[in-house]
Amino acid sequence: MAYGDRVKSIDEGNSSEQLFATVMESHGWKVRPANIDEQYKHIDFFLEKNDVSITVDVKAKKRLSSKDSGFLTGWLWIEIAGHAGNPGWLYGEQTHVGFHTEDGFLVVSRKSLAGFCESKVDLEAPTWEWATESKDAKYKMYRRWYANGGKSLEKSVLINIEDLKSEITYKMV
Repeated sequence: MAYGDRVKSIDEGNSSEQLFATVMESHGWKVRPANIDEQYKHIDFFLEKNDVSITVDVKAKKRLSSKDSGFLTGWLWIEIAGHAGNPGWLYGEQTHVGFHTEDGFLVVSRKSLAGFCESKVDLEAPTWEWATESKDAKYKMYRRWYANGGKSLEKSVLINIEDLKSEITYKMV
């Protein structure tokens, strides 16, 4: 199955985005969905409240592997580089990232998240040091070598939610 054809994953992403918008509106935020050009910059929503304006890229709950039936708990997938090798969503133009977790949405500054990842993971590690299975990607670079017809240049890593929460400012909604 080619990247982008995974209907279940796309549906889950859309559901998380809709829920995020509803939750933020219930907390008094004015929410505007991004247009297609803004989405290419990793922005899903523009939020405003009390003279504060932020942009958010919403991340749906993820599985350790696409073959798993259940969602990850306690860990987050972070995209360092996308399939073409370009900077991943960690380096997008959004100001914040909202992770859909079992406890709600964990909202963090994108720059703080990038700093956390850069301090915990060797982003320049040679590929022979990378995790070869998703379960081993905890603070280690990982690539789904089969993705995009075996031509993927993606780079991802798993980070622990509690570690993240202990080191950077966050908001649960």
